[in-house]
Amino acid sequence: MIRNQSKTLASYLLALATTLGTNANAALTEWGANAYVSTADCPSFCTNFAFGPDNGSGGQQAVSAASSFSDDRGNANSAASFSGAGNTPVLKASAEASTGFHGAFGSAVAIQGYTFNGSTTQTLELTVDLTGQLTIPDAESDASLGATVALFSDLGFGYEEFYGNFFEFPVTWLTDTVTGFNAELSLIEGENGPVSKSGTLTFSVDPGDSFYLWAEINANAYSGPNADVIADGFNTLTMSFSDPSNLAPAAVPLPAAAWLFGSAVLGLMGGIARRKPS
Repeated sequence: MIRNQSKTLASYLLALATTLGTNANAALTEWGANAYVSTADCPSFCTNFAFGPDNGSGGQQAVSAASSFSDDRGNANSAASFSGAGNTPVLKASAEASTGFHGAFGSAVAIQGYTFNGSTTQTLELTVDLTGQLTIPDAESDASLGATVALFSDLGFGYEEFYGNFFEFPVTWLTDTVTGFNAELSLIEGENGPVSKSGTLTFSVDPGDSFYLWAEINANAYSGPNADVIADGFNTLTMSFSDPSNLAPAAVPLPAAAWLFGSAVLGLMGGIARRKPS
């Protein structure tokens, strides 16, 4: 009888620890990170694709993803994670196409949900920075680094679909209050040399509003007959809010206090398991 009561107590404490570590905005479930890579033959258009690991460690509600692939046609790497005060996406991608009309492609995508907990309407800015390096040795080669960032007040599509063309889905855009256009920003560079581009989205939110931040990076390399081609975006795509203090991201790490409490519970459960009934 004592053993059963102890199990009940341990179960209750463990449930409490789990509750302490649960994000208050858990309803925002459509977030996560993914990474994709591939190589191909690209004489005039690309065929015979070979794909790397589909998701790496990513997926829905995953806080990171990574993928890597290499064959005689080239290699590609990509990674996605969340970082900073606003837990915003950090995306990386690189691709190197080997000499001889080949292609290599790396891409990473992440989506994050937020709830605005401020007491009054607030105007926010999201600054996006893309940096990297393109090595395009001749006119028969090509490479590009591209990034797209968008803000939605409602997705209208599921996480598993967000890697596709979101314009095909019935999304609700979060309007850019400065320009009057949909809150979308594209940064694309296809010239040989260093890449350094930035842009800003300005928008407003009301108390209790929830919205989603969608971000993608693409590194594409196409070789000619003479030399390797490189699109290096591992240095990287980042973004930050002007004031994240009232933004509660959907992906919140378990607080340290909850981890300590959980460890104590596990220790208690271990002690209970070793006890014998009187």
